[in-house]
Amino acid sequence: MTSDQKFVTKLIIYSGLTLYLVGDLFIWDGFFAKKINDRFAPQTAPINDYSDIIATIYGENITQNQLDQRARELAYRKGDATSFNELPVEKQYAYLLNAQYDLIRETLIRLKTRLNDSGQLDSDKKAGFWMESLTQDFDPDGEEFAKALKSAGMSPATLKSKFQARLNQTEHLKSSTKEASTPTDEELVIYYDQLKDSLKTSDSRSLQHIFFSKLHKDSQSVKTQAEEVLNKLNNGETFEGLAKTYSEDAQSGPLGGNLGFVTNARNDVLPGVDLFNLPNNTPILIESDWGWHIFKASPITKGRQLNFEEAKPLLYSAAKDVRKHKAVDRYVDNILNAARRSNRLSVKPISINVKPDNKNNI
Repeated sequence: MTSDQKFVTKLIIYSGLTLYLVGDLFIWDGFFAKKINDRFAPQTAPINDYSDIIATIYGENITQNQLDQRARELAYRKGDATSFNELPVEKQYAYLLNAQYDLIRETLIRLKTRLNDSGQLDSDKKAGFWMESLTQDFDPDGEEFAKALKSAGMSPATLKSKFQARLNQTEHLKSSTKEASTPTDEELVIYYDQLKDSLKTSDSRSLQHIFFSKLHKDSQSVKTQAEEVLNKLNNGETFEGLAKTYSEDAQSGPLGGNLGFVTNARNDVLPGVDLFNLPNNTPILIESDWGWHIFKASPITKGRQLNFEEAKPLLYSAAKDVRKHKAVDRYVDNILNAARRSNRLSVKPISINVKPDNKNNI
């Protein structure tokens, strides 16, 4: 065979192989296409779960067992301690419907995160940190933790992968909704104009006290001791010095009896004592449920309305939190609609013994 004939033969063979691969991969879904799909396809069913499949999203299945478990979890969180099957049919259906949406939403976020694979290295370190912290909190040597994992059918590697997956999902949602979650200064000005009447500081005053505990003691003898210290204070000794010497409050005593500032919104820190009804800059002896106190209070500083710059950090934090939740909802709705449009979402109607008139709106 001449060199030209060899070249033509190889060309025919290579062309045939190329045509076969193109057909296998893109036309008739052949052997190689199945191998690739098997390698990259999501898990099609939870391990050891043989219940009916009630939804399929991009090839990943949600089962009836998962739906039932999630519905019971939702009912428990809402305080429905009654057995789930004993709840009114309408309530069962509502919980099942919400559970179905939760599971579809979580699956879409998980698949989207897997596709983008964001923050892999960083999340691996963080997952390791959470694993170590959880192990130490459970028991110092880790043996009980390992037993608990084994009884739940999990390994440390499986649990760590779950931590990592959740961290990746959080990072993916954060990066995907960052721009939509950030309020502009113009929006904050609008919010300030709407809320400025409620953006006020509370009335406040600073407090000092010298504390004498009456626990396991005669209240009258404790009062006598407190009166002796009050006389020393009235005779010119300093409040700070007497507090350091006599106060039985281990926190404020070494600080000269300083309790910091108290506001009218938090005037109940000492049961039975109205801290805003104490005289200004005049030491006074008062009994509480805990013992006797020599209080010294500053004049009350009236609350005032915050200007925009003072209120801006509060407005930004509140607005960002609200926008973040809305942005996540919009993002999930978008990928849910994309799955619908591409026919990659298949959901079976929810069925229970007696189905209400409400229609499945997933």
